[in-house]
Amino acid sequence: MSQSLIYAAFSLALLLIGVFALRRLWLGALAGILFLAIAHGRMQGWDVLLPTAIDAVIIWLELGLLIKGAYFFYLLLEKRQQMESFNSQLGSVGKRLPVLLLFSWFLGSLMEGVAGFGIPAMVVAPLLFSLGFRPLTCAVIPLAANTAPVTFGALATPLRIGLGITATSEPIVQYVALLNALPIMAMPWLLAWLYAFTEKVTIQWQKEWKGLLLAGLCFLIPYLVGSYLAIELPAVLAGGIGMIAFAVVVLPAQHRPPASLWWKTFFPYLLFVVVLILAAGLLKPFSWQIAESSRKISLFQPGLVFILVGLFFQLLAEGGSSLHLVGQSLAQSFDKVRLTLLSIFLLVFFTQLVGLDMTAAYADVTPQGQLMKWIFFPHLSGIVGSFITGSATMGNLLFAPGLKQLVAGSSWEAISLALLHSGSALGNAISLQNILMVQSVLPTEAEEARIMQLNMPVVAAYMAMVCAIAWLIMHW
Repeated sequence: MSQSLIYAAFSLALLLIGVFALRRLWLGALAGILFLAIAHGRMQGWDVLLPTAIDAVIIWLELGLLIKGAYFFYLLLEKRQQMESFNSQLGSVGKRLPVLLLFSWFLGSLMEGVAGFGIPAMVVAPLLFSLGFRPLTCAVIPLAANTAPVTFGALATPLRIGLGITATSEPIVQYVALLNALPIMAMPWLLAWLYAFTEKVTIQWQKEWKGLLLAGLCFLIPYLVGSYLAIELPAVLAGGIGMIAFAVVVLPAQHRPPASLWWKTFFPYLLFVVVLILAAGLLKPFSWQIAESSRKISLFQPGLVFILVGLFFQLLAEGGSSLHLVGQSLAQSFDKVRLTLLSIFLLVFFTQLVGLDMTAAYADVTPQGQLMKWIFFPHLSGIVGSFITGSATMGNLLFAPGLKQLVAGSSWEAISLALLHSGSALGNAISLQNILMVQSVLPTEAEEARIMQLNMPVVAAYMAMVCAIAWLIMHW
């Protein structure tokens, strides 16, 4: 057993103890940081830690700005009760399964595309509870639904920061879209199965199959189009456009929200997407570095776009007299995400430090054989990474360095990294961190083990489909 594998295994064990035994992710990350810093500092000199620390701070600042900006934007809209009329309209629909899909599958994807980091499930779960769904349903289904949307995630953060992917022309992006196409079509059926189990109802599949098929198509088509336009757009378009299309073709005419209600409810999100596209086109080419070996800092920062669009929308809606609400929301957003930002900083620093050992350690534990080495193991690594950390971005940061080194120069490099990333999105459904976040917004708690147990078949089915598609691609 190599020294790198020992260091990586022991530091991951400390992280796991913090997550599952102590229920404190930050404490496990801090213990891992201290162990790795002392081990590398004594063996290689303390100066080896400086570049790692600089990169960790840069990544954390980008993530922190995005999280704060997204939550600030969400708070402004919540204070204006932006979704209230829309929720009331859909709450009057007699058929519950289409409503469940509209909120958990489509609205959850939209929230993931523009915010991410636990916000989608934390928004959708209480909405479902207010509509009369059981607490177990409200906890399980938003987590299961928030899998495929995370493949591009919060403005492509898992790709941009986790893998360093910025353009749709890169093969990894195309493989991600292709690998997840079949699971996307299957997900409404899996959600319906979960709904039947948690609500103890019988699904009349012969009547519901058309709606479930349309739910998959309404999501998949905008998702694929978005993957060719910009990596920040697939989840947003799949959620937004897909939700409108699904409501039009599935809901009874008397229950469809009128065009004026769609516009009133989702105009701020449309404004955000437009400004985001303009900002990406203008600012993405520009970046700078603190040091020659450090990570580049892009001038394109989606977190700033959130803040600017939120300010503009508030001024547009209520004028300068409402600036006190802006200041209040900024302060509240900081208070709300303080512990999250601390946890993310420690987790980023941990992933950067363990990356010093992960390259060699990953090669030591990788099984032989084409199926295991190029397909199953990368995908499982992604699931494990986000299962431990609760984040697809962190899962990628944890295992991507080792996988990149292992597959460098191979003809299957891009598809193996796409498999890792798809696994990182999938592991969110069973992550203890995400389960605890959803539980925190529900008045009645469902047991963590039960939530994890119910979502495991969904994860297994999704994983089997992704690996099967990858095998077919490699043997085409």
